[in-house]
Amino acid sequence: MLERQPSQQTSRRERDTADQNPRNRLNAAEQRELQGRMERKQMKDFMNMYSNLVQRCFTDCVTDFTSKSLLTKEEGCVMRCVDKFLKSSERLGERFQEQNAAMAQSGTLPGR
Repeated sequence: MLERQPSQQTSRRERDTADQNPRNRLNAAEQRELQGRMERKQMKDFMNMYSNLVQRCFTDCVTDFTSKSLLTKEEGCVMRCVDKFLKSSERLGERFQEQNAAMAQSGTLPGR
């Protein structure tokens, strides 16, 4: 019995994965359209996240409206709020990537 070389297995696995990728079945115009939609979605998601961050930190931190500038304590609160939000978002993204990698490796999909 002949054993396949690891490089042959990998290249076949990559071909099989590429064949299963729906983007590979699109023509150039469809791929550009899909890429444009994905970029618009990413921008929309980023703007929503930014808007939520501003709203949350403003609501939690700004309490004195007698001045047009932030008080020192308000500014510190906003800085801590933004820092905490960004760190938690980064951590969430890392965990999401880990879960995706684990599911891709095991061949399972969420909810199945």
